[in-house]
Amino acid sequence: MKKLSPRVGAIIVAVAMLAVAGLLIAEFVTGGGNLPGASLGRALVILAGLLLTMVRLLVMDYRRRNPPVAMYEATYREHIRSAFCEEGREKQKKQLLTGIAHYCRDEHVDAIKVLRGLLPECRKNDDYVITFLMIALSFTDQGFEENAIDVYYEALKYDDTRSTLWSNLGLLLKKKGKHSDSVNCYLNAVRNDPQNAAAWNNLANGYLTMGDWEKVIEPAQKALSIKENMYQAENALAIAHYAMGDREKSGEYRKLSALHGGDAQAIDRMCSILDKGLFPFSEETDELALPEKANQIFRSMTAEPMTHVCIPFPECGNHSRVGGVSPDAPERIPKDKNGRPMGLLAVIFCSEVSGVPDFPKTGVLRFYISDDAAYGLSRHNPADSSGYAVLYDKNEADFVVPLPTEMAPVSDDFPVKGCHVIRFAPEMGHMLSSDFRYEQALEAAVIKAGGEGGLSALTPKQQDYIKKSNHWGGHRIGGSPCFEQIDPRTLYPELQSYDTLLLQLVTHEGTNKSGVMQEVGIRFGNDGGCQFFISREKLRALDFSDVLYWWDDLGKS
Repeated sequence: MKKLSPRVGAIIVAVAMLAVAGLLIAEFVTGGGNLPGASLGRALVILAGLLLTMVRLLVMDYRRRNPPVAMYEATYREHIRSAFCEEGREKQKKQLLTGIAHYCRDEHVDAIKVLRGLLPECRKNDDYVITFLMIALSFTDQGFEENAIDVYYEALKYDDTRSTLWSNLGLLLKKKGKHSDSVNCYLNAVRNDPQNAAAWNNLANGYLTMGDWEKVIEPAQKALSIKENMYQAENALAIAHYAMGDREKSGEYRKLSALHGGDAQAIDRMCSILDKGLFPFSEETDELALPEKANQIFRSMTAEPMTHVCIPFPECGNHSRVGGVSPDAPERIPKDKNGRPMGLLAVIFCSEVSGVPDFPKTGVLRFYISDDAAYGLSRHNPADSSGYAVLYDKNEADFVVPLPTEMAPVSDDFPVKGCHVIRFAPEMGHMLSSDFRYEQALEAAVIKAGGEGGLSALTPKQQDYIKKSNHWGGHRIGGSPCFEQIDPRTLYPELQSYDTLLLQLVTHEGTNKSGVMQEVGIRFGNDGGCQFFISREKLRALDFSDVLYWWDDLGKS
């Protein structure tokens, strides 16, 4: 529990004194102008006790707010050294400590006034250095960085072996974008004091800002050898190792930083920028600060479990397939409006799928489409299911999947060539930029990230940056779909009840064992993909009679 300050305590005591006085007056009035002596005596004793307590609290508060300036001598002994220590210079020493006291109480204007008045009294190098140092610190805390830089250079004229002066100056130069100059300052700082952990850390982060990844390692490790649990140095090591491709070491330092109070999400943002081929410390990426934060929040807000459909995959014991011969008897295979058997896109044994909410625990799903130029889709009426079908049966034992080598009775135009064994890899996904709910979700994320006005707080370039980073989805069950052109639920709002992605397949080129590109295994038009949607309620009810199907591509090549 937080303790009350002496000043608050004094206020409470004052209120109590007023209450006692009020009660005494009330008793006097109700007594017809008479006040019993006993009551008056008790009241005076109580008031005297409260008054004494209030005085003590006020004295405590004054001492807390105005501690003896001598206490600052011990705090800043390392920097004061022999300043104003000669006999007969007690007045100047007290003035120095008074200036330091003003600085420590954030009274920066008073600190600068007192310390500047002391400069004519300086005689030795130590006199000048401590006086200039405190002036520079006061300027820095007020945001007058250019003034502070000038003062540090003045201080170094009197003693260029002070590690703190060099390190502080380096930090200010770094903020001004003078990275090479700042690194030179840090080098001087560690050269003059090899045990200055802060200076070693500053040097490591200086190299980090310049993108000189390999040079980050030694000074950061040196900082940690002097001061354990220094998360700033661990941050630098995590980012540098990531940039150099050592993800394992990067992960280790990321965990250590988080354990010691560092911001793991900040490391993740830097690594994400590196993944995009950008330099995390350039003006270009400074411009992306808001969109990066908004993007992280967007992904977190829209996160949901899903599973990747891994194609092609070596024989792993799974019965699930994309393409191939149908496991249904010929009479059960759905027929299109022309009476022709549809082609099998995929067969999914549900017991092999995990991590997708409300997905069947067991059973067999078969996805069929018409073997025609439109791949079974009526674009002007997507609800027309005459060109596609999804069948479901609970008993998996009733189905025997033909061998992958068996030829499927489909035309050369059918989007799936051959038969591909598949495996499922559950993970967390997030909404993609072609989802009809994307703009609404991103708007909320930008506001949460501090962008007043939502999407209007982002430039078109920034919006495009986020959109591109959330485009690709790949083969999947659950999660968010990716479209090459537009989500049909945007074109046809009445279809928005189909809110769950049942299956997505996209154009896929495989390689042989030698790594040479083989014939395309899956192709929807010009590098497109297909999606099957269902409402969450019907998925829970295992009712697959009402499913939405769509496919699109890049358009004319």
